[in-house]
Amino acid sequence: AIAGPMRRMLRQGLAALLLLAFASTCSATWYATEDDPVEASEKPREGSIAEVGSKGNPKTVGVVIITLESRREAVDQFLSETGMCDTFKCMVFNALTKDSIRIHDLKNIGLMQMNSTLNEGEVACALSHRRAMSDFLDDQSITHAVIFEDDVAIESETFSNIIEKREKKDVASLLQEFIATSDSLGWDALNLGRCYDQCHTDTTLVELDAGVRVVKSYRALCAQSYIVTKKGARTMLDYEKTLGLPEDEWRWRAASQQGALNYYSITPRLFTQNRQKDGLHKVAQRMPECWDLEKERREHEKELKELEAADA
Repeated sequence: AIAGPMRRMLRQGLAALLLLAFASTCSATWYATEDDPVEASEKPREGSIAEVGSKGNPKTVGVVIITLESRREAVDQFLSETGMCDTFKCMVFNALTKDSIRIHDLKNIGLMQMNSTLNEGEVACALSHRRAMSDFLDDQSITHAVIFEDDVAIESETFSNIIEKREKKDVASLLQEFIATSDSLGWDALNLGRCYDQCHTDTTLVELDAGVRVVKSYRALCAQSYIVTKKGARTMLDYEKTLGLPEDEWRWRAASQQGALNYYSITPRLFTQNRQKDGLHKVAQRMPECWDLEKERREHEKELKELEAADA
């Protein structure tokens, strides 16, 4: 009768100790820089966050880029090209690496589901997103966070078409228009670069300048670029406390299947992924915005015909 409760107490104690250790290695280290953007004076450690960009008037929107140290140059270039740091509070979060992840330990203490098939890289990515959102919640100066992964890229053709029709030509002003809809539409998070979505299920919630729409859809995958509110960050951190699915997959399930998250998307998408071998994602492939239903049907019919021919 004592063995069961005693085992649970020991597991809870071990979990607390490991969480404390994790927190100490991933605690946010804030430091200011003078120019836009510059590298830290000392090599950033995993889980630390650094503010970059110009100082000046108080900024109520934060831009957070989750990056591996090897991708810092590309991140600096992205921030410079978009000019977002002139308007928003920009921060670079040094991602956890797969070498720091011990899946067996995470499962044993209940921080990861026993049947999860996530690998070390996927776990590191998920924990980095959650740590970045946790830091956002701790920062009382900002109301929204625009979170990017280090392989983010502007969807150039879409952006050019949008900018041609707009009076204001910068990325920041476009993002501000998106953010302004959070109260009226009640979204918790807004996907700026969805992929493999079932776009035929889109419900238009509002049409903005230059034909850009905010839509509610069934399966908005990819998490390389999104805006999150304080409420959204709290919901996401509370929803899946034990890791089980990839970061983008559990979000659409939470939104579409459980109704626990108001997770909407921008279409046409503004950002895509430029996957690199040294980035957060190792597989270099093009991730289309919409799932091609007709192509899927043709491939399914082809497979049926091949099976019929094999049986004949």
